[in-house]
Amino acid sequence: MKCQAFKNEMVSFLRGFSQIMLQRSALTGILFLVGIAVNSSTMFIGAVLGSVSGYLAGKLLKFDAEELGYGLYGYNGALSGLAISFYLAPNTL
Repeated sequence: MKCQAFKNEMVSFLRGFSQIMLQRSALTGILFLVGIAVNSSTMFIGAVLGSVSGYLAGKLLKFDAEELGYGLYGYNGALSGLAISFYLAPNTL
């Protein structure tokens, strides 16, 4: 039972990335994550943290479970994480 719940959470997480291009596919989300990781590890970390925070906020605020499953709350966080890690990139200063 817990394995199925974890699988559902991961599919919702990956769908959050696919929603960037208005898709609802976990495979598309994986491709987005791989593309981001190949480009920049910093942006990858920012996107994952942003998506997780958006998803958890939606879950904690008890938003519609179907919308959470579609990834509608993870993609804004992913885009915000990408933007923050791009414009506020870590540096020595």
